[in-house]
Amino acid sequence: MRNKVFHKGLFFGIALFLTFSARSQKGQDSVAYHIGNGDYLLAKKEAEFLAQRCLKQKNYIKYTEKVIQISDIYRAISDNEKALKVLFAGLKTVQKHGEKVGEIAIYRNISGVYSTMHDTIKSSKYIYTALARAKKIDNDSILFSLNQPLYLLHSYSNSDSTKYYLERTMLYSRRVNTPDAKFMAYNNYFSYLVQREQFETAKKYLDSASTVAFQSGNKKQIALIYTNRGAYYYWTDNFQKAKLEYDKLFALNPQDTTSMDVGGYYYTYADILYQLGQYKQAYLFSDKAFTVADMNYDTRLTKGLADVAASYQIAELEEKRRAEKAELEHQNELRERIMLIFIAVIFITLILFYFFYQNSRLKQKNKLQELQSITQQNLLSATLDARETERKQIASVLHDSISAMLSSAGLQLTAFSSQQGSNDEITKTRQILKEAHDKVRDLSHELVPTLLAKFGLAYALEDLCEKFSTSELQFKYKDDGTVKRYDEDFETRIYFITSELLNNVIKHSGASKARLTLTADNELHLSLKDNGKGFDTSKPDGFGLTQIKARISAMKGKVMISSKPGTGTEIKVSVPLH
Repeated sequence: MRNKVFHKGLFFGIALFLTFSARSQKGQDSVAYHIGNGDYLLAKKEAEFLAQRCLKQKNYIKYTEKVIQISDIYRAISDNEKALKVLFAGLKTVQKHGEKVGEIAIYRNISGVYSTMHDTIKSSKYIYTALARAKKIDNDSILFSLNQPLYLLHSYSNSDSTKYYLERTMLYSRRVNTPDAKFMAYNNYFSYLVQREQFETAKKYLDSASTVAFQSGNKKQIALIYTNRGAYYYWTDNFQKAKLEYDKLFALNPQDTTSMDVGGYYYTYADILYQLGQYKQAYLFSDKAFTVADMNYDTRLTKGLADVAASYQIAELEEKRRAEKAELEHQNELRERIMLIFIAVIFITLILFYFFYQNSRLKQKNKLQELQSITQQNLLSATLDARETERKQIASVLHDSISAMLSSAGLQLTAFSSQQGSNDEITKTRQILKEAHDKVRDLSHELVPTLLAKFGLAYALEDLCEKFSTSELQFKYKDDGTVKRYDEDFETRIYFITSELLNNVIKHSGASKARLTLTADNELHLSLKDNGKGFDTSKPDGFGLTQIKARISAMKGKVMISSKPGTGTEIKVSVPLH
């Protein structure tokens, strides 16, 4: 999780400076607005129109910006091949008209696309080409924007040149002397030193970056500061301060509770809470993280990809049909029929492809839901295992330490009273100590039942049925003698699962009779049947039943519930013994 927080900061740094001047404008043009809203089809049409207008006006800098925006749209929908195609076409145009700054910008973005495709050789080739062109112009802002991705490129590969480009970014940031450049340079040093575990020196650069961010009031930079501060304190095991930084981060934009960024923050925040011993809150934020990840699953990218792909498919098909129609007008009747048959085949193929595509998406969705269900079950099982471990630890402390100390105190008081003579205060104190000792002992036995530890699962469950029985609800216990002693952890889990099932009968069934049956072969079979009001099994399970199912699933067991309103309920559990 610590690596995740660190790389989050790095990727934010890339986003700030890797693209061309269209992203550094103080205002936001219409194309950027549509991209921000995820309307990639409209953004693409707008950018293409503006690019052609800029060409006619011979404004090649603006033309370069629009070309890069079009490539960014394809990158957003993971179509890197088309992004490269757009960039190389734009590169040819700006080279034809001698636009050096535009040429450098496009080379840099080509490098970025290859970096996304994990082709470090080509990524390095084009960024160094851009740097060679930029040295001839000698513009500090451009040189800074090229040395920044070069630093990141070498940082990821941990090459010997990392420090060189780190120092170059700092040099050019001082020459450029803008808040964004200074912030990025300080952030580079912070990430570089953290990777080498030089935390104290890294903190100084983080403080410098903080000063720049708060002076400029840039909310994205401030958010990154809170994230990196939280990460710093997390790495240095100062979890309380890490929590405070994440609290500030959440307060910065309280309306954002569903973005992918926030989902990542929730995941780290859950681990911080866990380290602080706030297990319940840790579980809640971990659950929030999974929920946010599910909500954001491919929503924007899938929509953009579908819109752009549909636009191209329709345009290509319509143009092909127009060409075919023009040709058919000059052909005889036979060729017209052949062409119609050909079109019909294409149409059927598209329909088959559409159904295949929909089926593939459905399978992918079902697989994701299954994976999410398994993940949630594992998380719930781990939480409950931790609860059982904590229960055993508390019971051990109560029995072995506190109970023993109370007994010792009682003996000391008895010895004192025998020497000094008894009085009312001593008698009352001895009585209080005895009551405290009895309550501690009873609580210890509730946490880890003594009968279970001494005599095994069968006797403990029979005793549990007797304890839970009342004048209004009678629990009957039965086993066929095949149930033996098993592993302590196994018996403890089955005991508390059964206890939760009996509690559910008491709370929800409205029954007057219930029977618990226990048998064993290669599996332990448990059956609980009542004559209560029953329930509709098609409705979602409650939290208690969900916990029980998760525990049994973690033990490789199975649960079968038979119930209808007005007919009572029967729950059957089977758990492997080996």
